[in-house]
Amino acid sequence: MDDESIPTTSKSEIEGLIRQIRASSLDPTARDKIERLLRTVLSLVLLLEKKNKSITKLKRLIFGKKSERHKSSKKSASDKTGGGCIFRTIVNAHTGRS
Repeated sequence: MDDESIPTTSKSEIEGLIRQIRASSLDPTARDKIERLLRTVLSLVLLLEKKNKSITKLKRLIFGKKSERHKSSKKSASDKTGGGCIFRTIVNAHTGRS
């Protein structure tokens, strides 16, 4: 599935729909169900965003900051910027390097 075929809706748009549903003349049971469905969508989006941030943090912790892969310099970009990964930290601590 490409990015163009994925529908997008903002949180404010969904909140606006909830307000419209509340003000509509729909059956109260239907209104409640639709509102719960829309709130479920909001919750799922927030959980996915949180999960993605957590995965990004974990990847940064394990692999270090992204760097240019094709630098001609002998030192990596993460060495130059002071960034690094947890594996390098563990190896350095084990070998007595800093």
